Amino acid sequence: MPETILSLSPARGARLAVWDRVGMFAAISSATEIGLGGFLHALHVPLTGHFLANFQGVVLASFLDRRPGRKPYVFFVSATGAALKSLSPMGRKLRPMLGIFMQGLLFHGAVNVLGCGALGVVMGQSLIGAWCSAQTFLFQYVFFGQSLLLGYGRLLDISGHYVWLPTSSPLAWLGAWIALNGLVSAGVGFAAYRFAWHPAATTRISPMAGHRSSCSGETDWACLPSWFASIVEALAELRRPSFVLPFAFVLIFAWFGRNRWDVVALLALRGTAVAFLCFLIVKRIDFIRLTLWLRARGWGGPARALDTALAQLPARSAALSRRPVKNPSTEPVGR
Repeated sequence: MPETILSLSPARGARLAVWDRVGMFAAISSATEIGLGGFLHALHVPLTGHFLANFQGVVLASFLDRRPGRKPYVFFVSATGAALKSLSPMGRKLRPMLGIFMQGLLFHGAVNVLGCGALGVVMGQSLIGAWCSAQTFLFQYVFFGQSLLLGYGRLLDISGHYVWLPTSSPLAWLGAWIALNGLVSAGVGFAAYRFAWHPAATTRISPMAGHRSSCSGETDWACLPSWFASIVEALAELRRPSFVLPFAFVLIFAWFGRNRWDVVALLALRGTAVAFLCFLIVKRIDFIRLTLWLRARGWGGPARALDTALAQLPARSAALSRRPVKNPSTEPVGR
C-alpha cells in the first residue's frame, strides 16, 4: 500500500488500506480468470468455468476479515474483478463479467446473513457453484425464451425412446445439475474456510503484461474501442459455439415441431438481436470513467480499489497515466 497512508490518521488509513486490499484481491482473481482461464479455455478443458468459479470463491473466503464487527467487503472484490475483465483486450467478456459479479453478490449476501464463519462461507461457495451451473441456461433463455424449454423437452422425449430417463422435464434435470454443483462447491467452501490463504498486504500481482497499442503510447486496457470496432467484436461473439450450438438446436426443433417458417424466422431474429445488443452494451462500458464518476460523488473507496487493481499491471493504462495523482489525505473515501 502507499507509504503516504502511514501519515494519515489511524481510522482513515485503515479505510484506505481496506480498499487497497480489495483491489489487490481483485487483481488476484482477475489474474486467474484471464491467465489460467484463457489457457484452459484454449485447450477446451471441460468444466473450466466451474473451476474458475470455485477458485473465485476461495479468493473471497481468503479475503474475509473474521474479526468481530468487521464489515465484509467481498462484493467489491468481485465488482472490481468484473471491471478488470471488461478492460481485458482479449477473450469473452459478457458471461465472465456477469458470472464474477453475481458470484460476489451471492457470496456477500451469504456472509452478511450467516456471518463470516464456516456456515456463511460454505453457503456462499454453494451459491457460487449453483449460479455457475444456471448461468448458461439463463443466458440461453434470455436469447430464445420459452422455445428453449420446448426444444430441450423434445430432445428428452426422443432420448426416452432409446434410454431410460427418470424424467423428461428439462427443469428437473436443470435443478439436479444445479444441486450437484452446489454440493461440490460446498465442499470446496469448507476446505477454503479451514485452509484460507491470507497473502501479505504488500504482495504485488501482475495479471498480464501490458498490451501495447497506439492508444496514447501506453496500453489499451483503458481504451474504449470505436463504435465500429465494438460492433465488429459483438458480431464475432455471435460466432462462438456457446451461442451457435444452442441457437441451431432451438431452430432445428422449432422447424421440426411443424411451426410455420415465419415463426422460426422470427425466433432466429429475436435470438440474434438480443444476443448482439447484450454483447454490444458490455463492450461500450467505460469503467475508467465510472471510477471518476464514483470519486466525484464521494464513492472514493470503490474507485480506489479499481485504481489499486489496475496499478498491479506492469505498465499503467493510458487513462491512469493521464489522470492527476490523488493525495490520499484529500481523496474522498466515502463508503
